[in-house]
This record gives sequence, C-alpha cells and structure tokens, in this order.
Amino acid sequence: MTNIPTLESPRALPRYTRCASTREPSFDTLAARALGKPVYRYKKHATHTNMKVTISTTVNASIEKAWDFYTNPEHIVKWNFATDDWQCPSASNDLRAGGKYAVRMEAKDGSFGFDLEAIYNEVEIGKMLKYTMSDNRTVITTFEQNGEEVIITTVFDPEDQNPVDMQQAGWQAILDNYARKLMEE
Repeated sequence: MTNIPTLESPRALPRYTRCASTREPSFDTLAARALGKPVYRYKKHATHTNMKVTISTTVNASIEKAWDFYTNPEHIVKWNFATDDWQCPSASNDLRAGGKYAVRMEAKDGSFGFDLEAIYNEVEIGKMLKYTMSDNRTVITTFEQNGEEVIITTVFDPEDQNPVDMQQAGWQAILDNYARKLMEE
C-alpha cells in the first residue's frame, strides 16, 4: 500500500493533484460523504492492480440466518446502504455460478442513485460468494462459523478513482449496517 493518498493526508504525495470533477460521484465518494468524511478528487491515482481490500464483521447468529440475510433480496433491501439517509429500493439475486446480482442504491431525497451489477463466479451455499462486478473487479465474501457467531469477511479489488481508505470505509459501513439490521430481526 505504498504511494496511496489517505483522507488524513491528502497532500502527502505531491504527484496527486486535487481537482474538481465533472462526473457523477462514485459509490465510494457517496459513502464517504454520508459518513461525514472529507472527499478528495485526484487527477491520477496509484494503480491498485495487485491490491486487495478486506472488511469484516461478526454477528451473533447461525450461519443459515447470516447467509439468508446477506443473500435474500427481501433482506438485502433492508441493509445495503452505508447510512440511514440512503436506501436500497430494489435487489435481485440469482445465487448460482453465472447468476446475476443486482441492486439499486439511492439517496432518500432522490438527489443521486446508481445500480450495481455483478455476475457470480462461484457460490458455495452458506460458505462463500465470489463475483465479478461490471467494471471487472472481483469480490469474495466468506462466512465462517465461530461458536455462536459468524464472521463475514469481504475481500475486494479497489477501483482507481478514489483513495483506498475511502473505499474501505464505505464498504465497511455497509457491512456494519448489515450486522446491525440482522441483530434487529
């Protein structure tokens, strides 16, 4: 993780120049804004070709309940957003190799929204999901029973438009929301 700017030190690496962007904000930018973190735009980012980002949470549930809440569209719409001013109004999930995962995420005030789609490469029911998003980044989520708890870990390829720590914070906020909503069930 060398030469990657952080939210704490955006000017630490002089070759990264802050600039305004005319394109719509990415998922990771929106997540950072929702979390109240500063957002920095850079003309150039380090290439994250071999980097993987890991997030994790632990829930006090059976593996069956944790899996169902994570993969069932009826539940996905309850948790698949970083903050309460966002929502996931629709989700579909064809849970098999070659199947499609699709969700819609949007601000509740209607100011912005986007669709996220992926195709499953591998599915091991109750254990692991591996999919490729439409931008060719790979995501692997595992479920591990640990006594009365389940550890859910996601490893993903970062994109190169936003700082890695901002992406990690956004994905972690969504996974934390999953755990919170699961415990409310």
